[in-house]
This record gives sequence, C-alpha cells and structure tokens, in this order.
Amino acid sequence: KDNIFNMTTQSSAKKQKLSDVDVLSPWPENVILVENAAQRALFTAIRNKDCTFQEFKIKADRLMRMFAESCLSFLPQEPLTVTTPTDAPYHGLKITQHVCAVSIMRAGDSLLVPICA
Repeated sequence: KDNIFNMTTQSSAKKQKLSDVDVLSPWPENVILVENAAQRALFTAIRNKDCTFQEFKIKADRLMRMFAESCLSFLPQEPLTVTTPTDAPYHGLKITQHVCAVSIMRAGDSLLVPICA
C-alpha cells in the first residue's frame, strides 16, 4: 500500500485551527501525519504576517529538508556495516529502494533539492 506523507495540520475537507491538532480523524489510513515541535514552530514563523521574504525562504527550505528526510525514513532499509576513517566498524543502514523525485513546477520545485541532496 502506498503511503501519502502530509506535514500539515489542516484537513482539505474541513479547515481547522492550528491549535485543534487533536481533530485528525478524517485522515485515511494510508496517510501518516508527520509533526513535531520544530516543524510547528517553523510553520508558525512562516505564517506570521510580519515574516520577511528572507526569513520565509530560510524557514520554508528547512521545512522541506525536514519533510524530505522524514519521508525517506519510511523507505525499506537493510543493515550495513562500513569502515570509518579510523578503521573502526560502523553498523548503520542502507536504503534499499531507489528514489525518484518528480518535479512539480507549480510548487516551485520546493522538494527537488532536499530529495536530491
């Protein structure tokens, strides 16, 4: 089953106040709500009417990086041991599925750089 990732706290069918995050029952079972305090603080900052363009760009770019990393964490992984520059073994993970990023021009390619990085 494909997963749809969504970081917002608003339902498209029924607009909710940001403070009403407990009212999330309308989400289908294949939607995973990804939210934490850092994301909420960034959303608050970019929604502020006094937010400058430079501040908006920096915080929105950070949100996109956080979103991309969160989505990538749901991909299949397998254990992988590598050797560090000090010849010590490091037991980590390797993503086993290839990622294909599709550019959405209307969104200004907002996720293209974080996914490709």
